Amino acid sequence: MTGDVRIGISGWRYPGWRGVFYPPKLPQRTELAFAAKNFNSIEINGTHYSLQRPEYFAQWALETPDDFIFAVKGSRFITHMKKLRNVEDALANFFAQGVLRLGKKLGPILWQLPPRFTFDPAKLGNFFRLLPRTMKEAAFIAGAHDPRLHGRAYTKVERGMTKQIVRNCIEIRHESFAVPESDGQRANDAWKRLL
Repeated sequence: MTGDVRIGISGWRYPGWRGVFYPPKLPQRTELAFAAKNFNSIEINGTHYSLQRPEYFAQWALETPDDFIFAVKGSRFITHMKKLRNVEDALANFFAQGVLRLGKKLGPILWQLPPRFTFDPAKLGNFFRLLPRTMKEAAFIAGAHDPRLHGRAYTKVERGMTKQIVRNCIEIRHESFAVPESDGQRANDAWKRLL
């Protein structure tokens, strides 16, 4: 089995990095391009806190090398406030905000669970079933965005990208997800059933 190893950073606009990681007097508008020369992946973490605009995603894709990959952090409204329940509308808005503008540079979508979110197979299974597996499915979900996004939604897929896989991953933070080493195979089988 082979695959790419990507080393990146979470975000790129941090005042404390200016003059330390970023060269002195580097224009702020060029920080992403500079970071992308040093890492082959960066997490867009602003999507965790609020919806972004399609033109931002398009610009970020333009400012990075062809083989670059963005991880996109899932909305905390979905994970922390709604706690994965009744999230169909919120998922539509998340995908309509412009995520599809990344095209081939769309890497994994990271759904970070709250620290107190305990293991709940039914809730996780229901959430996993809502997530898109391809760009075409993501565009279909995005098409159901709420009216607030009219005029600022992006729900298309680039030609030839409809079958591109959309990878989703979760960051667990509660001990209830841990299982003893002896139960590893049983836990692995349970996760497969959820997906």
